[in-house]
Amino acid sequence: MFGTAKVSGNVIERTMTDGDNKTWLGFQLRIDRIPGDGPIRFNLSMEPLGGWGFFGQKAAPRVIENGDRILLDVLQEPGTGRRLFDSFQVGIGVDMGVLPPTKTIPQVPAAGSAIHLREPRLILHQLKAVTVGSSNSSITGASEALIVPGKGRFSFSSHAEPGYRMEAVGEENRLMFVVGNEMYSAECSGPVMDGAGAWYLWVRFEPTQEKPAKIPTLELSGQEIQK
Repeated sequence: MFGTAKVSGNVIERTMTDGDNKTWLGFQLRIDRIPGDGPIRFNLSMEPLGGWGFFGQKAAPRVIENGDRILLDVLQEPGTGRRLFDSFQVGIGVDMGVLPPTKTIPQVPAAGSAIHLREPRLILHQLKAVTVGSSNSSITGASEALIVPGKGRFSFSSHAEPGYRMEAVGEENRLMFVVGNEMYSAECSGPVMDGAGAWYLWVRFEPTQEKPAKIPTLELSGQEIQK
Protein backbone atom coordinates (compact mmCIF):
# COMPACT_ATOMS: atom_id res chain seq x y z
CA MET A 1 0.00 0.00 0.00
CA PHE A 2 2.82 2.41 0.84
CA GLY A 3 5.64 1.62 -1.55
CA THR A 4 6.86 -0.42 -4.48
CA ALA A 5 8.92 -3.55 -5.10
CA LYS A 6 10.60 -4.10 -8.47
CA VAL A 7 12.67 -7.09 -9.51
CA SER A 8 15.66 -6.96 -11.86
CA GLY A 9 17.63 -10.19 -12.06
CA ASN A 10 18.60 -11.14 -8.52
CA VAL A 11 18.01 -7.63 -7.14
CA ILE A 12 14.80 -6.32 -5.53
CA GLU A 13 14.36 -2.54 -5.48
CA ARG A 14 12.15 -1.47 -2.60
CA THR A 15 10.72 1.97 -1.86
CA MET A 16 8.44 3.11 0.94
CA THR A 17 6.15 6.12 0.77
CA ASP A 18 4.13 8.16 3.22
CA GLY A 19 0.41 8.92 3.16
CA ASP A 20 0.99 11.63 0.52
CA ASN A 21 2.77 9.13 -1.77
CA LYS A 22 6.15 10.79 -1.17
CA THR A 23 9.09 8.38 -1.11
CA TRP A 24 11.00 8.60 2.16
CA LEU A 25 13.08 5.42 1.99
CA GLY A 26 14.58 3.31 -0.79
CA PHE A 27 16.94 0.35 -0.81
CA GLN A 28 17.92 -2.59 -2.97
CA LEU A 29 18.18 -6.17 -1.74
CA ARG A 30 20.66 -8.40 -3.57
CA ILE A 31 20.17 -12.17 -3.41
CA ASP A 32 23.14 -14.30 -4.47
CA ARG A 33 23.08 -18.09 -4.44
CA ILE A 34 26.19 -19.44 -2.75
CA PRO A 35 27.99 -21.81 -5.15
CA GLY A 36 28.70 -25.42 -4.21
CA ASP A 37 27.24 -28.92 -4.25
CA GLY A 38 25.88 -28.80 -0.70
CA PRO A 39 22.47 -27.53 0.52
CA ILE A 40 21.09 -24.49 -1.30
CA ARG A 41 21.96 -21.27 0.54
CA PHE A 42 21.82 -17.58 -0.28
CA ASN A 43 23.75 -14.47 0.65
CA LEU A 44 21.58 -11.37 1.20
CA SER A 45 22.95 -7.84 1.19
CA MET A 46 21.36 -4.40 0.91
CA GLU A 47 22.33 -0.88 -0.17
CA PRO A 48 20.55 2.52 -0.11
CA LEU A 49 18.71 3.41 -3.31
CA GLY A 50 18.35 6.75 -5.09
CA GLY A 51 20.01 8.86 -2.41
CA TRP A 52 17.65 7.82 0.40
CA GLY A 53 19.63 6.70 3.40
CA PHE A 54 18.99 4.96 6.67
CA PHE A 55 18.53 6.35 10.15
CA GLY A 56 21.34 4.08 11.28
CA GLN A 57 23.72 1.64 9.64
CA LYS A 58 22.52 -0.59 6.84
CA ALA A 59 21.61 -4.17 7.68
CA ALA A 60 24.62 -6.49 7.74
CA PRO A 61 24.90 -9.15 5.00
CA ARG A 62 23.54 -12.50 6.07
CA VAL A 63 23.38 -16.10 4.87
CA ILE A 64 20.02 -17.92 4.82
CA GLU A 65 18.92 -21.45 3.97
CA ASN A 66 16.69 -22.43 1.05
CA GLY A 67 13.07 -21.48 1.73
CA ASP A 68 13.82 -19.40 4.82
CA ARG A 69 11.66 -16.41 5.65
CA ILE A 70 13.51 -13.57 7.32
CA LEU A 71 12.85 -10.21 8.89
CA LEU A 72 15.32 -7.71 7.47
CA ASP A 73 16.17 -4.93 9.91
CA VAL A 74 15.89 -1.92 7.58
CA LEU A 75 16.29 1.02 9.97
CA GLN A 76 15.99 2.28 13.51
CA GLU A 77 14.96 5.76 14.64
CA PRO A 78 17.49 6.87 17.26
CA GLY A 79 15.16 9.20 19.13
CA THR A 80 12.45 6.62 19.82
CA GLY A 81 14.14 3.27 19.24
CA ARG A 82 11.37 2.31 16.81
CA ARG A 83 12.52 -0.15 14.16
CA LEU A 84 11.31 -0.91 10.65
CA PHE A 85 11.48 -4.44 9.25
CA ASP A 86 10.78 -5.90 5.84
CA SER A 87 9.94 -9.58 5.38
CA PHE A 88 11.26 -11.80 2.58
CA GLN A 89 11.11 -15.49 1.77
CA VAL A 90 13.78 -16.85 -0.57
CA GLY A 91 13.89 -20.31 -2.11
CA ILE A 92 14.31 -22.56 -5.13
CA GLY A 93 11.96 -25.53 -5.61
CA VAL A 94 10.18 -25.03 -2.26
CA ASP A 95 6.67 -23.95 -1.28
CA MET A 96 6.28 -20.20 -0.89
CA GLY A 97 3.46 -18.67 1.08
CA VAL A 98 2.24 -15.74 3.15
CA LEU A 99 2.29 -15.52 6.92
CA PRO A 100 -0.96 -15.99 8.83
CA PRO A 101 -3.07 -12.80 9.16
CA THR A 102 -3.02 -10.95 12.50
CA LYS A 103 -5.08 -8.25 14.19
CA THR A 104 -1.99 -6.17 15.03
CA ILE A 105 1.45 -5.66 13.48
CA PRO A 106 3.68 -8.49 14.75
CA GLN A 107 6.78 -7.73 16.80
CA VAL A 108 10.00 -9.70 17.24
CA PRO A 109 10.24 -11.23 20.73
CA ALA A 110 13.40 -11.09 22.79
CA ALA A 111 15.43 -14.27 22.39
CA GLY A 112 14.45 -16.72 25.08
CA SER A 113 10.92 -15.36 25.54
CA ALA A 114 8.53 -17.99 26.85
CA ILE A 115 5.85 -19.55 24.63
CA HIS A 116 2.80 -20.81 26.51
CA LEU A 117 0.65 -23.57 25.01
CA ARG A 118 -2.19 -24.06 27.48
CA GLU A 119 -4.53 -26.93 26.64
CA PRO A 120 -3.95 -26.48 22.89
CA ARG A 121 -6.43 -27.61 20.25
CA LEU A 122 -4.67 -27.90 16.88
CA ILE A 123 -6.70 -26.97 13.79
CA LEU A 124 -5.76 -27.57 10.14
CA HIS A 125 -7.26 -24.83 7.96
CA GLN A 126 -8.36 -26.19 4.58
CA LEU A 127 -11.61 -25.56 2.73
CA LYS A 128 -13.08 -26.58 6.06
CA ALA A 129 -11.28 -26.21 9.40
CA VAL A 130 -10.51 -29.62 10.92
CA THR A 131 -9.38 -30.32 14.49
CA VAL A 132 -6.45 -32.73 14.26
CA GLY A 133 -5.50 -33.06 17.92
CA SER A 134 -5.86 -31.60 21.40
CA SER A 135 -4.48 -31.85 24.91
CA ASN A 136 -5.71 -31.01 28.41
CA SER A 137 -2.14 -30.31 29.53
CA SER A 138 0.07 -27.22 29.11
CA ILE A 139 3.73 -26.51 28.34
CA THR A 140 5.91 -23.41 28.58
CA GLY A 141 9.38 -22.73 27.23
CA ALA A 142 11.53 -20.74 24.82
CA SER A 143 11.49 -23.89 22.64
CA GLU A 144 8.79 -26.57 22.75
CA ALA A 145 7.01 -29.11 20.56
CA LEU A 146 3.63 -30.63 19.71
CA ILE A 147 3.39 -34.23 18.49
CA VAL A 148 0.38 -34.78 16.21
CA PRO A 149 -1.04 -38.29 15.54
CA GLY A 150 -0.44 -39.40 11.98
CA LYS A 151 1.45 -36.24 11.09
CA GLY A 152 4.65 -35.65 13.03
CA ARG A 153 6.26 -33.12 15.32
CA PHE A 154 5.91 -29.33 15.22
CA SER A 155 8.61 -27.55 17.21
CA PHE A 156 8.43 -23.85 18.06
CA SER A 157 10.99 -21.31 19.22
CA SER A 158 11.00 -17.65 20.21
CA HIS A 159 14.34 -17.14 18.43
CA ALA A 160 15.96 -18.28 15.19
CA GLU A 161 17.48 -21.76 15.31
CA PRO A 162 18.94 -24.10 12.66
CA GLY A 163 16.15 -25.83 10.75
CA TYR A 164 13.46 -23.43 12.00
CA ARG A 165 11.58 -20.95 9.80
CA MET A 166 9.91 -17.72 10.82
CA GLU A 167 6.47 -18.89 9.75
CA ALA A 168 4.55 -18.69 13.03
CA VAL A 169 2.77 -15.89 14.90
CA GLY A 170 1.51 -15.88 18.47
CA GLU A 171 -1.36 -13.49 19.21
CA GLU A 172 -3.68 -13.57 22.22
CA ASN A 173 -4.79 -17.21 22.75
CA ARG A 174 -3.79 -18.41 19.29
CA LEU A 175 -0.58 -19.72 17.75
CA MET A 176 -0.83 -19.61 13.94
CA PHE A 177 1.76 -21.15 11.64
CA VAL A 178 2.43 -22.31 8.09
CA VAL A 179 4.16 -25.51 6.99
CA GLY A 180 4.46 -25.83 3.22
CA ASN A 181 1.02 -25.11 1.76
CA GLU A 182 -0.83 -25.94 4.99
CA MET A 183 -1.94 -23.42 7.61
CA TYR A 184 -2.55 -24.41 11.23
CA SER A 185 -3.64 -22.75 14.43
CA ALA A 186 -3.30 -23.92 18.02
CA GLU A 187 -6.23 -22.54 20.00
CA CYS A 188 -5.22 -22.26 23.66
CA SER A 189 -6.98 -21.51 26.96
CA GLY A 190 -4.62 -18.62 27.74
CA PRO A 191 -2.28 -16.14 26.03
CA VAL A 192 0.52 -17.66 23.94
CA MET A 193 2.98 -14.83 24.74
CA ASP A 194 3.40 -12.67 27.82
CA GLY A 195 3.27 -9.37 25.96
CA ALA A 196 0.19 -7.89 24.31
CA GLY A 197 -0.17 -7.94 20.53
CA ALA A 198 1.23 -10.32 17.90
CA TRP A 199 4.71 -11.88 17.96
CA TYR A 200 6.77 -13.55 15.25
CA LEU A 201 7.86 -17.08 16.16
CA TRP A 202 9.84 -19.85 14.46
CA VAL A 203 8.54 -23.32 13.56
CA ARG A 204 10.13 -26.59 12.45
CA PHE A 205 8.27 -29.64 11.15
CA GLU A 206 9.60 -33.20 11.27
CA PRO A 207 7.65 -36.28 10.15
CA THR A 208 9.02 -38.23 13.13
CA GLN A 209 6.82 -38.46 16.21
CA GLU A 210 9.57 -39.22 18.70
CA LYS A 211 9.84 -36.81 21.61
CA PRO A 212 12.73 -34.36 21.19
CA ALA A 213 15.26 -34.17 23.98
CA LYS A 214 15.47 -31.30 26.46
CA ILE A 215 12.43 -29.26 25.36
CA PRO A 216 8.86 -29.37 26.73
CA THR A 217 6.64 -31.57 24.53
CA LEU A 218 2.93 -32.32 24.35
CA GLU A 219 1.52 -35.34 22.53
CA LEU A 220 -1.93 -34.46 21.21
CA SER A 221 -4.77 -36.95 21.20
CA GLY A 222 -7.06 -37.19 18.19
CA GLN A 223 -7.72 -39.03 14.98
CA GLU A 224 -4.89 -39.49 12.51
CA ILE A 225 -4.83 -37.05 9.62
CA GLN A 226 -5.86 -38.61 6.36
CA LYS A 227 -2.97 -38.45 3.86
